[in-house]
Amino acid sequence: MQARSLPPHASQPAPPSTKSYLASPPPPDSLFRQSVRDRSNPRFAQLSCWAFPLQVQEPAPVRARIFRSQTERDEFLLNLKLTQCPHCKKVGTLNRHGVLRGYDENNFRHKSIRARRVFCSNRNQAAGCGRTFSVWIADKVKRLFLSAEQLWTFLNEAAATDNKRQALGNLNSSMSDSAPYRIWKRFQKEQSSIRTALSTICPPPKLDSTQPSAGGPTGSTLAHLTQAFAGHRLNPIAAFQLTLQTFFI
Repeated sequence: MQARSLPPHASQPAPPSTKSYLASPPPPDSLFRQSVRDRSNPRFAQLSCWAFPLQVQEPAPVRARIFRSQTERDEFLLNLKLTQCPHCKKVGTLNRHGVLRGYDENNFRHKSIRARRVFCSNRNQAAGCGRTFSVWIADKVKRLFLSAEQLWTFLNEAAATDNKRQALGNLNSSMSDSAPYRIWKRFQKEQSSIRTALSTICPPPKLDSTQPSAGGPTGSTLAHLTQAFAGHRLNPIAAFQLTLQTFFI
């Protein structure tokens, strides 16, 4: 039985379409390395879309607003309907949305209100974005039993005496014996972020050559913090949070 032959045009492969070409996977590494070595190669512009994708950095989301005192915070809450949402920039959509509670620094058995929550309403006919943020006072430190004033005292005494347990004991705090070491670890972990933020306000202080140790990196951070907010009415940690609108640790 003789095999049926196909027409000449059926044996030719179909040309690749533009759609399949755009959806094709990235080229092999060997072809990419060859094109990168020779940037005059016309394939370099085509391959760079896989190697160097365009990255657009979005602004950091606003998670909190920090005020100098409770009076200023309450005034802000009274004017919510006249305030612009920090996320979607809409006016008239902000509502109170509960509170954030935590243990009181003066009474470890009692939970007090540490911050207020605000909600940008997208319910019913509201045109908000549905996101929330919190409203704080500068003297409160997020996720910490101590106030900003007590934290500043503890860090200075611990850096001067190198005795963290005694430094916390002098505050007559009801925290556990392991608490000062956890607080100190949090502070050390955030030192690079703190120094980077302080560099936008003033350069770091010059170290005394006669005392090269001078408390080490921790002492340098505390000295930089003191110099940055030397004339401020609040303590340096509260001033840091109020000025930069970010939490200390």
